[in-house]
Amino acid sequence: MSDGFHSPFGTVKEFLDGRNYTYSASEENQRIGLSMCGRHADYRFVLRITNEGEFFQITANYPLRIRDGKLRPSVAELLTRANYAMLLGKFEMDMEDGEIRFHLSQVIEEGRLEVATVEKLFLTCLHTLDRYFPALMQHIHAGYTPGDAVFHAELDIHAEQVVETPPVVGKAAPETPSAPRTPEASETPSTSETEVKQDIPPVTPVDPPAAQETPVTSVPAEAAVSEIAGAPTASDSSEIRQEAAETGDAPPVRQKDGSRKPRRVVRRKLTGPDNHPEFPF
Repeated sequence: MSDGFHSPFGTVKEFLDGRNYTYSASEENQRIGLSMCGRHADYRFVLRITNEGEFFQITANYPLRIRDGKLRPSVAELLTRANYAMLLGKFEMDMEDGEIRFHLSQVIEEGRLEVATVEKLFLTCLHTLDRYFPALMQHIHAGYTPGDAVFHAELDIHAEQVVETPPVVGKAAPETPSAPRTPEASETPSTSETEVKQDIPPVTPVDPPAAQETPVTSVPAEAAVSEIAGAPTASDSSEIRQEAAETGDAPPVRQKDGSRKPRRVVRRKLTGPDNHPEFPF
């Protein structure tokens, strides 16, 4: 059963023919190559029988390379986080050229390989590539950290592990007893302060003396206004008018400081024929 249709290599070809996949096979190298269109990109598959028929290996490459050498360490961290919970297969990256692939191997026992086993391994490889391709794009182009990118890729797995606790209706949460409060050093009175307070005799309250009433003298309103505003009183006004009548001048003006300033009088010139002899009429 080293060659022929029922050999491990023939079993792989039987699986591909049953799904009408287009592939290129090399009997001499026990190698089959094909391209598959996934949900996010096209992947290049290589199926091989290695180590003289002891292993069946599948490698699938992403259609990209991490050309920036500074970005490869963070991408390697992302692939390591993805490999941690991986049941079958592993991600690999060539640190020289940035090539990323998914690698899966199966031991062939007694030279027999079942079609169902080939199908399960092939579909596992395809679905794993589809799951983590968005994580790579989010990290490279959107700035996601490796941990956040892998967490979003495995969001359905994390959701299955969440246990929902139904809320308790009608029961209040138990109160947590608070610890007794310890007074601070500033709040604790010292012995000297206590003794001083105890030596002070009690003070007897004394009623305040009654307020003495001051007699109020009534002042005429006119005099009060005159004293406040500095205006002349009635007697002063009569004297000013009499003096102005004798001199023929206008009464003086009272200043703010109480002094009197004479008012300037403008005398009008008389008009008429009697005062203008040059006009005979």
